[in-house]
Amino acid sequence: MTSYEKSERRKYQRYIPLKEIFLVNEQFNYETEIGFLYDISLSGARLLVDEKDMNQLGNSFKFKIYLPRKVRAEFIELGVRQAWKTNELIHGYFEVGCSFEKLTERQAEVLNLLMEFYEKLSHRVIEK
Repeated sequence: MTSYEKSERRKYQRYIPLKEIFLVNEQFNYETEIGFLYDISLSGARLLVDEKDMNQLGNSFKFKIYLPRKVRAEFIELGVRQAWKTNELIHGYFEVGCSFEKLTERQAEVLNLLMEFYEKLSHRVIEK
């Protein structure tokens, strides 16, 4: 394995669900769709955020994902810290890299179920 391959390995496997995400505003008790979950792991997520919604994000924010029925939870709400973002638009969206803040045991459990769901789904797509 080359040094490049070693440096590109991730601690956690990532899955690509492209699921809608909603920014949660606890102060005013509402949520609004801001884009899509692009990939996810136990350490963080990459989001595609609509350019019109970028100004709503701070360095730290919460987002909600409504989950597939097979995950056995209706939704998961995650607190994140923005690690990076692209300066260029991709079809009207910015890529935003986030790391999870204070992931609870239950959140980790639900994330594992979500990643298992998408792993099985990706195997079915590849096999067809």
